[in-house]
Amino acid sequence: MKMRPRVTTNLKRWQHLRSDSLGVKAPGEVQTISTARFTLLVVTIAAVFTLYIGHVYQTQDILNELQQLRRENLRLHLHHSQLKGEFDKATGPSVIYERASDMGLKDGFAYAPLVQTN
Repeated sequence: MKMRPRVTTNLKRWQHLRSDSLGVKAPGEVQTISTARFTLLVVTIAAVFTLYIGHVYQTQDILNELQQLRRENLRLHLHHSQLKGEFDKATGPSVIYERASDMGLKDGFAYAPLVQTN
């Protein structure tokens, strides 16, 4: 048996099978990005996420403070209304008429004499 000499053909290697060697991107081919660009992207996303979480907590603190101030405002309005009611009760017409009769004043309409100036 005679051996035939091995014919060497110019077979392409795996690197040559990539479609970018032909100038066309294959569908589903993943683009590569540099490590610096990836690190910058991750740091930017982390910073934005951290700022967002800080904003959420700050907004919750402001809301809690606003609710506390509203409760305090309502309490002060109720206290003011209570004091005004006590003042009106102490200076109301029924109290004034009772004190006037205790002082000897008579109930009725009496007009003073007309004052004339020269």
